[in-house]
Amino acid sequence: MTIDTNITEITSAIIQPVKVKFNDVADSTRLGVKIIFDDLTSTTRLVYVLMDAKANIYLSGNATITGASYQNWAGNNNYPFEFVADMIGVVFA
Repeated sequence: MTIDTNITEITSAIIQPVKVKFNDVADSTRLGVKIIFDDLTSTTRLVYVLMDAKANIYLSGNATITGASYQNWAGNNNYPFEFVADMIGVVFA
């Protein structure tokens, strides 16, 4: 997974190009993920966006990591990205 350091609004990873809607004129090429809540024991909430390299957003949503998934995180900084990518079906470039 490659982190795009050019986008400063939200930490983002480069993904294989995907059209969010069939009539989108541009591909989403970045998955941005931000932690908005973490109780540090069992639950974290994330906000995510699919965007292009210029930070134009094509999709946004929320995700919650709990239970075994939270335990699997184990401090791995890539895990929130991997969790969301699996959830929405995007692939890292």
